[in-house]
Amino acid sequence: MTNSEKAPGILLEELRTLRRSISELKEVLEQRKSAAIPGSVLTTEPPIINQDPSLSSILTIIDQMSQIAGIAIESKLEERELLEELEQIQAAYHLNQALDHARDLDEICEEALSSYQAIMETLKATVEFRNRDGMWQMQAWRGLSDEARLAVASITKDFIDPSNPLPLFLSDIFQEPRLQPILLLLEQDSIRSMAFLPLVYRGRLIGNITIYYQIQRAFSDREIRLTQLLNSHIAFALDRMQGDMALRESEERLRMLAESSGDVLYRLRLDQAQFDYLSPAILRLTGYTPAEINSLQFSSLVTRIETPSGVDLTHQEFANGRIDLRKKEHRVVYQICTRSGELIWVEDHSFPWKGKDGAVVGWVGILTDITERRQAEEKLRYLGTHDALTGLFNRAYFEAELERMERSRHSYVSIIIADVDGLKAVNDSMGHKGGDDMLHRTALVLRTAFRAEDMVSRTGGDEFAILLPGTDSEAAEKAVNRLKKSLAAHNSTYSGLQLSISVGVATAEKGWLLSEALKQADERMYREKLTRTGHVRWRISS
Repeated sequence: MTNSEKAPGILLEELRTLRRSISELKEVLEQRKSAAIPGSVLTTEPPIINQDPSLSSILTIIDQMSQIAGIAIESKLEERELLEELEQIQAAYHLNQALDHARDLDEICEEALSSYQAIMETLKATVEFRNRDGMWQMQAWRGLSDEARLAVASITKDFIDPSNPLPLFLSDIFQEPRLQPILLLLEQDSIRSMAFLPLVYRGRLIGNITIYYQIQRAFSDREIRLTQLLNSHIAFALDRMQGDMALRESEERLRMLAESSGDVLYRLRLDQAQFDYLSPAILRLTGYTPAEINSLQFSSLVTRIETPSGVDLTHQEFANGRIDLRKKEHRVVYQICTRSGELIWVEDHSFPWKGKDGAVVGWVGILTDITERRQAEEKLRYLGTHDALTGLFNRAYFEAELERMERSRHSYVSIIIADVDGLKAVNDSMGHKGGDDMLHRTALVLRTAFRAEDMVSRTGGDEFAILLPGTDSEAAEKAVNRLKKSLAAHNSTYSGLQLSISVGVATAEKGWLLSEALKQADERMYREKLTRTGHVRWRISS
């Protein structure tokens, strides 16, 4: 067997033996050179090395050969170390490839354990994760008994500082006081040395890999660097997988929320004016699928647009407001026509959607069906401004409109006061049901006589007031005549108790207080009632 075929350890031992032999030979020669051998007659002769040049040459050659052999062996050892390091780097590369194809955390842990067992030549290894609460949990393990595994999991926190997670190599576990509580369990698993190797990515402590050996074992600088290389790959894969899992969980929650919610979630691109996402609730809301909405254009369904305060907007005003990129959020209310022709109210609450460069590329928002709320608000608004019995405007609304018209630009505003004759007598003789019937019929007559822009209201028990904007005195008299004709037409077709209404009218020109016109119309109504009934009705006025 040639030297090149021998194991480096055997070559090194042979070299050491050869050097010891050479050293011993030199020592003997030096002794013979410095003194004669007792009993010899050749004490005055030159040393043997001078008399026998062939021996000196041999010794020189042997010394040179030993040096050459030493260099060759050292070179072989370095080559062997380089080959081992290359193999380990290749194993780390293959680990990285395997981690890229791992489908879940369990696969990552299994790849990590397999690599450590192969590269670091250990039969026992564990992987732990650290959650957001700082608690450690064993995720995967190889070779350890359940008792030892649980014991190690209980003390990991004592060996890894989250603020400065550094690897810790224990060549002899019996020299580490912090392991004292679990030494017996470790000894039962034949463990004599171990290493804690934190998994850290971008300064965040993700977990830890612990490796165990059955003998006392020192860790070389190369092995320490190797564990750091392995852990950097594993930590990156774990962080990516945890991020992917969190994203998938978030997306799943969002999907479930979108599909179960009655609200419509959307994402709208400004450059295309198209939705690149509409949740399934759009079908329940409008009767159209997301694809149909994009084909029809959502704006074609909108029949009215309002601000949250109730101000109407044109489509262009709305578009300009949405494109105003200074706004952090946008609110608007639509009335839309569904596929069935039903008109519903929808509130749109949206926020800017920014791209990677920070520029706004669209809007994300929620469409909420507020039809019931809107109807309830309109009912409350109606009850606040209308008389519950007749459906006409009430006194509060009349007074508010009187004040508003007094500030308006109308050149003329006329006021008509109408009072139902004999209401008290009807209530007394026929009960309030009979009186209510008279009031209903009076309201019907008034609606028939006046224009849509005229404001007809019930201002008291038997008293009604009509505001006629932009109406001069001549037009007001014509309105009174229409009222009388409407009353006559009603009485001619009604077989029951006939209606009788006293009327007074006054016109306020610009600059004249409407309150004065109201007072004048009221007085004229009472003069007519006096002539019609033959008695005076006392009333208190302010």
